[in-house]
Amino acid sequence: MSEESERFLRDLVDGAERLTAHEMVESFEEALAAISSGHGTIAWRDGEPIGGSIWQPKVRWHVDTRTAHVFVDVAGLDKDCVSIEARSRGLNLTFRRVKEKVLSEGQFHTHEEVSQRSVDLGVEIDVAAVSASVDGGIMHIRCPRDTKGLKVVDITWEE
Repeated sequence: MSEESERFLRDLVDGAERLTAHEMVESFEEALAAISSGHGTIAWRDGEPIGGSIWQPKVRWHVDTRTAHVFVDVAGLDKDCVSIEARSRGLNLTFRRVKEKVLSEGQFHTHEEVSQRSVDLGVEIDVAAVSASVDGGIMHIRCPRDTKGLKVVDITWEE
């Protein structure tokens, strides 16, 4: 293990004594978000970042009474680099990008990164009615709820 990695782990353990559980989880989520967006590094050797990032575009969603709304940060991606598969309770999302890097020797290196994400919306959706649009680098996927077999139940409330 490199000296940098050992120092990182030592600082992590020492810092854990001063953090509440909530602060520790929040710090971990921030680090994962940085790594997922391609800004963090998952491995170090001799003080230099190696490996690469675990890239995954940010995905957020919410469900209202009629539709599930999924928002994806696709800034910098082309239309051909995103695919969506709708299933009864959610989506399978696939993203591709080409990462380019100039090495210290002046060589140009490129490689394709692929990221997949399954989103379970927690409700049945009408897969034939799912639509998506992109505006300002944000993809909005609309997933109308499947109302067949849905019944609103009347509640008898006695006090």
